[in-house]
Amino acid sequence: MSCVFVVIPVITVAWPIISAAIAAASSALGYRLMKGSEESVTVTPSISQCIDLEMPNSKVVTETLGRDESLVVGKDDLRVTFYRDARGGCSIHVDGENRSTAELEEAGRQLVNAVTQQYVYQKVMSEMKSRGFNVVNEAVDEDSTIRIKIRKF
Repeated sequence: MSCVFVVIPVITVAWPIISAAIAAASSALGYRLMKGSEESVTVTPSISQCIDLEMPNSKVVTETLGRDESLVVGKDDLRVTFYRDARGGCSIHVDGENRSTAELEEAGRQLVNAVTQQYVYQKVMSEMKSRGFNVVNEAVDEDSTIRIKIRKF
C-alpha cells in the first residue's frame, strides 16, 4: 500500500524555524550565510540590478522577527536578503552585478522554492516522528522530488 500526497505549505512559523530552512536550502544551492556588512557584496549602482519577491503562502510570526532583522546569503556576485515585509510575510530582495532582472528573478525563485521544500520536509519529518512513524527509505529524484517511505512499528 502506498500513498502520495502533495503539500501546499502555508508557512506560519517562528523566525528560527524558517531561518533554519533558509540556511539548509541556501547552502545546498551553494550560497553562504553572510555575517555582516563587511562580507556584503559591493554593488556599483550603474551596473547593479535588484528585484524583490514575496515568499508565497508565508506568514512569519511577527513577534519573533523584528522589523530590522534579516538573513543574508550570498553566492558569487548575488546577494539575497530574507526579511519580514510590512504585512508580516517573508519576502526576499535579490541583487547582483551584471545580472539581468530575469536572471535575478530565476535565482530568487529557485531559492524560494528550495527554502519552501526544506521547510515542508522538516515539518513532515517532525510530524511523522511525533506520530510514531519511522523512515524506511528516502530518495531525492533528479527533479528534486523527495520520496519518503515510512512505516509505523
